[in-house]
Amino acid sequence: MIGNFLKNILYTGKVCFRTEVPRGLKRDESDRAVAEFKKNISRLPVSIVYRVKNGEETFYLSLMSVVHIASEIILYDNGSTDRTKDIFYNVKKEYENDGVSFKYCYDTTEYARAGENYKIQVLEGKTPLSVMYNKAFSEGKEKYLMKMDAHYMLVPSVWRSLEKKISKSPLLIRLKILDVFGRNHGYEPLIFYNNNWKFVDCDFYEILVLKKRKLSQKIFNFFGETIFKTAVLHLKRLGK
Repeated sequence: MIGNFLKNILYTGKVCFRTEVPRGLKRDESDRAVAEFKKNISRLPVSIVYRVKNGEETFYLSLMSVVHIASEIILYDNGSTDRTKDIFYNVKKEYENDGVSFKYCYDTTEYARAGENYKIQVLEGKTPLSVMYNKAFSEGKEKYLMKMDAHYMLVPSVWRSLEKKISKSPLLIRLKILDVFGRNHGYEPLIFYNNNWKFVDCDFYEILVLKKRKLSQKIFNFFGETIFKTAVLHLKRLGK
């Protein structure tokens, strides 16, 4: 609500990739600096939850953008027939001894697709998306839950910002999502406290409902709960 109000005001269409890795290094020096940067990033008390069906095109890149900061990564696979599961288990094999746990769930239920005909699909008997989301996020065991899609890439330049935000124990953290073709998705509460949450359905898709707060509290906490620079790149439209 507030995020949508500020969506166009704060939109610049720019992405900052700058991290602690110095600019201007030679290739080998840069490789070593990046490795050191990733090594020194703290694992956050976050369960990252993916709901995926046939996401092989971008799933590996998405996983690699969060595997260095997550404490738990959950894949809720809705009947994938491509390499989605293999990609997940390959990353699990490489990183499961580095302080992050992995969990795979498989579900072949036919869910309604988000969009203009969502409500019609539900009326015709397809299962609402809220059912899948509530199942998937209930698997998370960490202090915070994070919604990730196979076509999302978390920009490494916000890793430190997330550390600072989570250290202050906010109810949620809004992240700015930008489509690689320029569409501004605005600020979404992709990270939220693992308590008193649920997903419900509206006419077009599922929505997250958190503990009720007064409007004055929402306004007061908005800046402390929001990372204003682009945090997530939306890669979906790069494919077919």
